[in-house]
Amino acid sequence: MRRFLFGSAGARRDCAPASPGRRGRPAPQLHRSTSGMSASFVLVVALLSVESSYSENLERPSQGVPDTVQFWFSPDADWRVKTFAIDHDIHIHKIGTRTTPQRLTPEWAVANTRKHYSDVLSSILMLEFADPKDTAAVTRILEAHNLHGTLEVASSGVAFYNPDSGHYRTQSVPK
Repeated sequence: MRRFLFGSAGARRDCAPASPGRRGRPAPQLHRSTSGMSASFVLVVALLSVESSYSENLERPSQGVPDTVQFWFSPDADWRVKTFAIDHDIHIHKIGTRTTPQRLTPEWAVANTRKHYSDVLSSILMLEFADPKDTAAVTRILEAHNLHGTLEVASSGVAFYNPDSGHYRTQSVPK
């Protein structure tokens, strides 16, 4: 059996399932973090119970570093990011800009992730940052949620949670 996720920018989830699923188990709670100031940047990060390789079409229970599904919301653009733990592959898609008529919201991202990943969703967090380049503040927010990785901020404006501080790079192209 294969599972497909058609989401933002034509992304899909296309791997054999790792297990029969988690039906009947309670959904992970949403944990929301605020930095105490007016946040201009929001990261929705879902930690999955699997690790996978998109290029190898392989998904298995996570043995350490999990796959993630993330959404980065900034004043100028919104992004969807998927990390694949086995080979440190990453897929990044811009899903909105300042001029997009109806921009998506972090609440939509949480609901969409729950809908498409409920059987492999370990936890989902909504983290708010006043300044993603303020390393000390970012570290405090990540540590407050027992996140041991780092927040990577690219020159393009996208940021993503790097769960193991490894070297993620795009290695495959979604079909």
